[in-house]
Amino acid sequence: MLNYGAIAEFLDSGVSMVGASADDQLVPEAFRMWGASLGDGGVLRALVSSDAGQTFERMRQGTRLCMTFTDVLNLRSIQVKGRSVGAPEPPGPADVACLERYDEVLTPKSRLNGTPPALLQAIRPRSVFAVSIVLEEAYDQTPGPTAGTRLEEEP
Repeated sequence: MLNYGAIAEFLDSGVSMVGASADDQLVPEAFRMWGASLGDGGVLRALVSSDAGQTFERMRQGTRLCMTFTDVLNLRSIQVKGRSVGAPEPPGPADVACLERYDEVLTPKSRLNGTPPALLQAIRPRSVFAVSIVLEEAYDQTPGPTAGTRLEEEP
């Protein structure tokens, strides 16, 4: 079993978020996310930019998704892979709270690395949809010699 606690803590620390899906011919679509949380049992709920129209259209139970989370200060990165538990959903009250928390943590952290506030606002999605995936794999994607190695599982 993956160390869900460590992954959840990392997600809550104010990390940049991108993801990808692919169609049946393996043509990818990359997308931005603006908040994610990891619940019990390894179900990750992510708030995906509504610009990801292809992902929205083809999303159903069992759709494979890949998501990468990077600390904007030290570039520590984690990539997760999993399958969706269903179709995309409109954001609910808990998702809106997640969006607000994400803004509150990412904005000051981004200023520390020199990101202009206007740039951060320019990349912020104007609307999102929610996806939930069951985590199946996790990898260290921090630049360097360990990039691509599987994250250790809890004993």
